[in-house]
Amino acid sequence: MIDYLARTPGEPVTLIADILASGTRARHWRRDSSSPTAWARATATRIYARRPASMTFITTAASTTRRAATAGFLFDRVTGTLGYDLDVRGLPGSKLQAVVLIRRDAAGRGRVIQRLSGPDVASESGVVSLGAADRVALLDGRLYLSLVTGDQAPVQARLVIPK
Repeated sequence: MIDYLARTPGEPVTLIADILASGTRARHWRRDSSSPTAWARATATRIYARRPASMTFITTAASTTRRAATAGFLFDRVTGTLGYDLDVRGLPGSKLQAVVLIRRDAAGRGRVIQRLSGPDVASESGVVSLGAADRVALLDGRLYLSLVTGDQAPVQARLVIPK
C-alpha cells in the first residue's frame, strides 16, 4: 500500500512514494475538514496503478562479411533504463573497436550516446540510463546499435521496440 496526502479536493497532491513504480494499489488520505491539523482516511477513494510493462527486444547489426553484433535489450519505461546482453561474432577481438548506441536527429545526423563494449570485448552485459531525449529517440525509432571495427565502415541497425 502506498499513501498520498491531499489537503482538500482540488489541491495539489504530495506523493509519499511513486505509485507507478510499485505496481500496487494506493490509499487516498486527506485532511479531515472539521480539524485543520488532523488527517483522516477518505471513505471510498482508491487508486489502482499498474506498472507499465518492460519491453524486451533483440537487435542485430550485421555486415555482408558475417560480422555481427547482436544485443538483447530490456527497456524499463518507469526508470528509463536499458539493460543489454551483447555478443559480437565473426570478428577477432583485436579488430573490434566498440559497440555503441547512436541517437539520430531529424536530419539524420548521429551522436554516440553510450558505449556498450570495446575495445577487444566481444561479449558484454549491463544497464545504461537513458536521458529524456534518448528515451524519446528510442520510442520514435531513432536509436541505433553500431558495430565499429578497425578495418571496415561501422555497421548499424535500428532499435525497434515491439508495439
